[in-house]
Amino acid sequence: MTGKDIVISGLKLFLITLVSGVILAFVYASTKKRIALNEKAKIEYSMKVIMPEMKRYINKTNYYEIYGEENLIGYIFNVKGSGYGGDIVCNIGIYTNGKVAGIFVLSHQETPGLGTKAVKSKKFLSQFQGQIEEEINKTFKPVTGATISSRGILKAVMEAFKKYKRYIKKI
Repeated sequence: MTGKDIVISGLKLFLITLVSGVILAFVYASTKKRIALNEKAKIEYSMKVIMPEMKRYINKTNYYEIYGEENLIGYIFNVKGSGYGGDIVCNIGIYTNGKVAGIFVLSHQETPGLGTKAVKSKKFLSQFQGQIEEEINKTFKPVTGATISSRGILKAVMEAFKKYKRYIKKI
């Protein structure tokens, strides 16, 4: 290969890279807004699942205030717990009386068939509903075969209570 051939090959690679980069930037720019709208819809859906009586919400810096017909009914916190396959990201609702309203798992990387037993089990997730912080550790029942994932959800619930105390109760 001569010096001229090397320069021509380098220019070809540069042009291919440039065109690929421009196409990638265009695709990113054209889908960015749609992705953001889908994320917002997923979060709003999770709020309705957690607190079906929700009529509106206010997005605070570290949580959401949830309102019924007229009054504040609770709060929803975005929290993470560590599962076997990585982070388990949840929205967890706590009513104004300090009881868990519900849990919605937004994302996880748990092993299909094992860790997903915990993150997708309505029976497992519903064990937290109506509980106050002090009761949860006493009544917690992990899913057999998904202990690490179950404990990840428990950690997420406890993190929601920490945020509840920090931002709402100011303890």
